[in-house]
Amino acid sequence: MHSRRLLGRFVRPLNLVVRQPMRRSRTVLLTLAGIWVSYGIALPHIAHKPDDVAAAQVFLGFLTAPFLFTWCKLDTRERAVEAPAPAAALVGGMALIGVPYYFFRTMRPARAVLSTLKAAAYYLGISAGQWCAFYVSSRSVV
Repeated sequence: MHSRRLLGRFVRPLNLVVRQPMRRSRTVLLTLAGIWVSYGIALPHIAHKPDDVAAAQVFLGFLTAPFLFTWCKLDTRERAVEAPAPAAALVGGMALIGVPYYFFRTMRPARAVLSTLKAAAYYLGISAGQWCAFYVSSRSVV
């Protein structure tokens, strides 16, 4: 009995309450990360020649573009901003140019720089996840 009182005094129960549901734009980014990791898992088993790797990378690019386009459209709607007409197409087609363009046209400069850095960190993260999945998958026995 005494130990319960001590435990209750010092250890608080975890309060895991979700205050807001995940925004749809973030769900799209999470799905995209899952696709990149899945690509990393599958690549060593489907690509045996350099031409196979190149074809798989083109496939990943075509798979990534609609997700980035959708993310841009959803983010515009969720933040209630008016994006320039070519923003979503640029984000989907040429993300390296389109994402900073979208941020700098819809945000204050300081916030746009921070968001661009976050986007770069996201890209590095999904690339690292893909590489780790590739590394582990290439060493597994199937």
